[in-house]
Parts: sequence; C-alpha cells; structure tokens
Amino acid sequence: MPSVRHIPTPIVQRAKPRIRTWAELKELFPLKLDYRIELTIVRHGETETNVAGRITGEQNVALTKRGWRQAREVSHLLGPEYSVAYCSELSRAKMTLANALAQDRTQVERIVYDARLNERSMGELERRPALPIREYATGNLSYAPPGGETYRHVTQRVLSFLYDIVQSGHTDALVVSHMGPMRMLMGILTNESYPVRV
Repeated sequence: MPSVRHIPTPIVQRAKPRIRTWAELKELFPLKLDYRIELTIVRHGETETNVAGRITGEQNVALTKRGWRQAREVSHLLGPEYSVAYCSELSRAKMTLANALAQDRTQVERIVYDARLNERSMGELERRPALPIREYATGNLSYAPPGGETYRHVTQRVLSFLYDIVQSGHTDALVVSHMGPMRMLMGILTNESYPVRV
C-alpha cells in the first residue's frame, strides 16, 4: 500500500497591518540582521483583466484558466516548507496561493493575509485599457492617478511589512503579491536607488 503524505492544515489569520510613518521608517532602516531571512516571492497568476489589457489595481478579478495552471505550476518551484506564507488580501493572490498549496508539494505552518501586499490603487484608471503613463516611465514615485496611490506610499507599506517580518523572527517566508508591491520590494532588497529601473 503506497504511503500517503499528510499535510497539516495551516493556521490562517488576517494581519492587522501597521503602516509606519516615514519618520519612523528612517529610524528603523537600514536593518541590521544577525541571521538570514529567505523570501520566496510569487506574483499571482494571469487574470481576466491582464488578458483584456486592462488596469486591475485594487479590483478583485478572477484568474483565467491559464492563471490557475500557472498557480499549479509554481508549486514545482516552491520549497518543501515555509514557516509562514504572507499573501495579499486580493482574491487573485489568494486563489494563486490556495491553488499552489493544494498541489501538496509545499507545507506552510501559517498563512497571513496582509493588505500591505495588495496591489497599488490605480483610482479612476482601474478596469480601463492599459496605456503608458509618462510619470511611471520617468520614475516619479510621487505620482498617483486621480483617486489612486503613489509608489511612494506603496514603498511605505512594503518597508513596514519588511520590518514586521524581521520582528516576527521567521527565517523563511513565502510572499504572494502583485507587480506594484513586488517592484518596490525588489528595489529595496537589491538596494536599487534609480526609480526608473524599479
């Protein structure tokens, strides 16, 4: 009789995220770590708005069939276990994480839904056709579309999130998010100072 691998059900919680002020963040960073933290960062699978060439922003949209397949396939790239998985509160990220974990290749002890990992708000542009935005192309982190969010604020969210990971004591984490926060996260982790390259 073949052996069956039992994957314990992770503890699921919703974070009470705190976005620190810039003054607080300047006091906290750069962080000095006595240990290494390994982050595995995953973007959600393809969505219906991606295929339609529309801006999604903070809207909840469904994954396409290809998006579901991508979520299954990413499970092959994940480690066997993580102490915690942090995930955006938006449905496309949640669906990606759930589908990846359903493949029973990866075990997580805890899943934390954290709004600081949500995609940036694009305000009035959401669900409209995607067009180049000059301010983004020139690296203007203070620009926001009407009713939207600046990359400067997204950076503030991400720095607050990173600080809390360090404070948690976890040495490994799976992070499922979106292009906007991931760009800022990678820029911070690689110490990229030129906004256009982020």
